[in-house]
Amino acid sequence: MDKKFFITSDDIDVKGVSEKTLKIAGYANTSDKDRSGDIVVPDAWAKGIENFRRNPILLYQHDHGKPIGKVNSVTVDKKGIFVEASVSEAAEKQHGVKTLISDGVLKSFSVGFRVKDADYDKRNDTFFIKDVELLEISVVSVPANQNSLFSIRKSFEDETSYLEFKKQFEVGDELSEEVEEKTVDTSEKEVEEVLETISDDPMKPIPFINLLNEDTAKITTKTFIIVDGIRYKTVSIATADNPKFIFEQCDVSGNLLGKTIEVNPVDITVINTWDLEKEYDIHLFLDNVKSFDDVEKTGILSKFKSLVNSKELDLIQTKNTVEVENSSTLQKALNNSINLVSLEYKNWNDSHFSLANKICMVIETLKRLPQESSRDLMLKVYGHNIQKTTLEEKKQMTTENVGEPIQIDTKASTAEVDTKAATAQVSEPRVAQLVEKTGEAVLKAEAEEYRAEQTGSTPDTRVMEELSELKGQLKAYREQVSSMQTSKMHYQESTRNAAQFSDSEKSNAVFLARALNKHSVFDTRLGDRMKAVLTDNNLNEAFSTNVYNEMQQQLVVAPMFNRVEVNTKDFRIPVADEDTSDFVAQFPSGSFAAGVSDTTTVPTTRQAQIASITLSPKKFMVATHIAKDEEEDTILPLIDFLRQAATRRLARGIDKALLRGNGALSAFSASNALAAAGAYPSVIKGVVELAASVGGLVTKTGTTIDKADPGDIAAARITLGKYGLALGSNLAYVTSVEGYNNLVTNTDFQTVDKFGSQATYLTGSVGAVYGIPIFISEFMDTAGAADSNLGVLVYKPGFIIGERRAMEIESEYLPQQQVTAMYLSTRMDFKALTTVADAALSTRYSYAGLITTASS
Repeated sequence: MDKKFFITSDDIDVKGVSEKTLKIAGYANTSDKDRSGDIVVPDAWAKGIENFRRNPILLYQHDHGKPIGKVNSVTVDKKGIFVEASVSEAAEKQHGVKTLISDGVLKSFSVGFRVKDADYDKRNDTFFIKDVELLEISVVSVPANQNSLFSIRKSFEDETSYLEFKKQFEVGDELSEEVEEKTVDTSEKEVEEVLETISDDPMKPIPFINLLNEDTAKITTKTFIIVDGIRYKTVSIATADNPKFIFEQCDVSGNLLGKTIEVNPVDITVINTWDLEKEYDIHLFLDNVKSFDDVEKTGILSKFKSLVNSKELDLIQTKNTVEVENSSTLQKALNNSINLVSLEYKNWNDSHFSLANKICMVIETLKRLPQESSRDLMLKVYGHNIQKTTLEEKKQMTTENVGEPIQIDTKASTAEVDTKAATAQVSEPRVAQLVEKTGEAVLKAEAEEYRAEQTGSTPDTRVMEELSELKGQLKAYREQVSSMQTSKMHYQESTRNAAQFSDSEKSNAVFLARALNKHSVFDTRLGDRMKAVLTDNNLNEAFSTNVYNEMQQQLVVAPMFNRVEVNTKDFRIPVADEDTSDFVAQFPSGSFAAGVSDTTTVPTTRQAQIASITLSPKKFMVATHIAKDEEEDTILPLIDFLRQAATRRLARGIDKALLRGNGALSAFSASNALAAAGAYPSVIKGVVELAASVGGLVTKTGTTIDKADPGDIAAARITLGKYGLALGSNLAYVTSVEGYNNLVTNTDFQTVDKFGSQATYLTGSVGAVYGIPIFISEFMDTAGAADSNLGVLVYKPGFIIGERRAMEIESEYLPQQQVTAMYLSTRMDFKALTTVADAALSTRYSYAGLITTASS
């Protein structure tokens, strides 16, 4: 079936504006295997863009009669297909496209294509599209937040056509697992190989937008790196907007020193790749492609011959090892080594010398690292055979006679040069021989230059080349010795002081000490190991940060609202009563007050009044217990489970308070069951209760058994008044699982494959109605009873959370129960930004609309 499909992405960025053109760029993200939906794998795009790139016209609204510009580049990487285009001046005159894009009205690309080959996974009802033909790229007007996952099913108008299409690609149930594994794990190497085959055409070159490889993608802002013996901390990672890493120099304790360097990801070679995502320093080599003079080339060649001692056959055999076959990093390094070793030195150009210099530097760095299997494998891949080097050095040590110091005589007359060596004393035999040969070469070169000057001829190039080669070898020895001395000093210092413990270990040390009711974190065996390099503050900060982040990942309702950090008992936030009488003072040109007592031209009434709300963080606490007889070794494996259970309960309690809290608690209470239905006794008043207190903000369904549908959501949006006119991203609808299931069957509901980047794990959103994100909460009611709270529509900027980010852990021994009780707590408050008493809502401050079943 020859059908055209479309993928729309709300991902257009304006890259530049000139008098004639507007440059735009954006992704059509279809290869994300972490979310549901049909998947177009990256190499399918790579194979399918060739024909389009011969005539890369940018269309408007899929209309071939409305070309508006030219697609400058179509790039494929692991994320999907990336489009860069220019909108011409003619498009502005005919359709006003440039203005619409610049104003953010037109925000979306739509990519039209034909499916050429796919596998259909019957078990998961999913297509894995392996080959496509790109037909067109358009700028279109669609609702916001459409950075979509692609759905073939919804591209057909009727089920019959869809079933007919599906039959072409169905595979058996027994192949489902194999198809999924094969398609979603397409490697970066395969994509790049396909890209290389299609690069020679009118749109050459294709830029590689995703510059991070499997190694550099693991560098985070917690990573410390070593470059040329200097230690840096990663302060900014490379992104699409800022495609360079920024490293700031630091000392061995991690204190920043102010000096920064910016590095392109493509210039980075990670040396000790096996230490990535650990707490060790990462050694980097930064490529610096340049032209080399003859002396430098000689030095590089000499160093390469000395360090790369593996034969081509040895390197080829290394390809078959399991470690190399499973690592694209090792494969690329091995391929470079084979290319250099297999090519005669006389045929090398500057790029070969640059690569050889890089390999030598990497090998030297690896040799300075502690010996382990991962390091030895990396050396082998770069062509350095450790066993061969060791045997040769032992053989040389047993057969070589150091002898007496070498004496070189440099005496020479004006007309005649004596080529005997000058006096020098060197204790290392190989270096001594090099010094002797260099001294002789210097004298020969001087004699040759003198002869050429006297005869008016050109010096013998062979003599001069010999001298250049010997000087290069001497320079290489000097650099090697200097580098080894510097690195050794730094390594010894950093080994003593480098961070040896992960944040998770630090957090567990605090939890363990509280579980065992210890006075200090360092009173446990785990804490004692950390005493030499960490302080109490280091450990407590790590615990607070880790547990706080873990709790944030469990929250659904709280992430919707703006937050402010509150470090005092009471924190006042000013709120302007903007709608008082709806008056705006206006002045004709030249108006001014005649004096202090003049009230004619000065606004004195009906102007906005400034009020305030007060945030007073309340404590939320959960408890867990450890039996008295538990020992450190038995508690350690349980810590993660205990901590996760505690943070999960704390997150659920905060979410329910924000949603259903009644604000009635004014004293300590520990009997508030999360599973109980209805309003939640709480120290804060949630959005449901705030909206329920205002009759004009409640929308009711027809009967007590009717569930909320898109029509009810639209009615609730009307009750929000001007706040209901906000863009979908500023609104949110929270409902139960039952409510969600009811909305899914409605044609106005958009599932995550249409809704896009906002429907993520971080936001908890699972779809949209009229562009409004849908959130599921266990704390909303189901239909079946009178006045059940089915859902609440929220204007998110109308509320604010005041929080103290620190997480506290306390413990006490309870002798009557023979257990140690641990209490995990945090503080926060929640208010609506209104001038009404007690920060309540009103028909004027209509920040939330509640949908309930009928009263009876």
